[in-house]
Amino acid sequence: MRYRCSTRKSFLDQILHNRLIINVIWLNNTMHFGLRGRQEHINMLWGDLEMGNLADGTRYVSYTERATKTRKGINTDPRMFKPKIFEEPELRDSSNSRGQHHVKCHQIHNSVWYRRFPWDVANRDRWQKAGAPPHNITAFKGSVHVAVNRGFVDFLLHDQRAHDLLNWTRQTQVPDETFFSTLNHNPHLGVPGSYLGVPETDDAIKPFMARFKDWGERECHGKRVRLVCVIGTGDLPDLARSKKLFVNKFHQNFHHYGYDCLEELIANRTRDIYLGDLAFDSRYYGTFGFVKNKI
Repeated sequence: MRYRCSTRKSFLDQILHNRLIINVIWLNNTMHFGLRGRQEHINMLWGDLEMGNLADGTRYVSYTERATKTRKGINTDPRMFKPKIFEEPELRDSSNSRGQHHVKCHQIHNSVWYRRFPWDVANRDRWQKAGAPPHNITAFKGSVHVAVNRGFVDFLLHDQRAHDLLNWTRQTQVPDETFFSTLNHNPHLGVPGSYLGVPETDDAIKPFMARFKDWGERECHGKRVRLVCVIGTGDLPDLARSKKLFVNKFHQNFHHYGYDCLEELIANRTRDIYLGDLAFDSRYYGTFGFVKNKI
């Protein structure tokens, strides 16, 4: 997607619909800066983006969530690192620009492509103080919620390399988002069930299946706490249709009928499978890359 710092009327005349621009900005800010839910998109200001340079001279654009007169900034719901997109000089004149930002200002007469790096690069700030991981391990950021097989659990409990990695993560930011994902994406460790493919989330082959959790992708019929939807009774139809394994989250003293109804649904399905009136179809889960392409 290209952005041009231009005030020429001919450029504005090419806009067929304002909604198109809004959708593009929404998509790019979600993909490249990890904006979480509707309110963060509304709150984002141009001044929240800052230019910077890594030690090797690579330029980046960082999302800072600065404080303003009407906003407290990152103290309201802090991230442990600042999302960044990094300069890709070799793409400057390339037509293969899918998934990158293009920044061009006519006043400056230069052109730079920026790319959303994989999580192991984009999250380098959270691991910087810890140094290199042990045993030639590459660190990855992932979810704190995991669904793994028995062999995976046995490895993390009893293998010394897993213990060494756990001790290393104690020096990092948000270690619980690093430990499980890193074990899952380092196949040279031989962790049973770990993934052999590219360590990036893909809704088609590598979606988040561990839990049903809404950061703002759909209408919440309960309430939002730090952007996450606390499930209410009106969310039950979506929850009943979901193929995810767990749900996050319910509050015990909020819309308790929702929790009661879900509990009853699970009990009824369990009974029907036991009696032979309902068969569990596992073919959907067998289509994913992390099921087919694993140790």
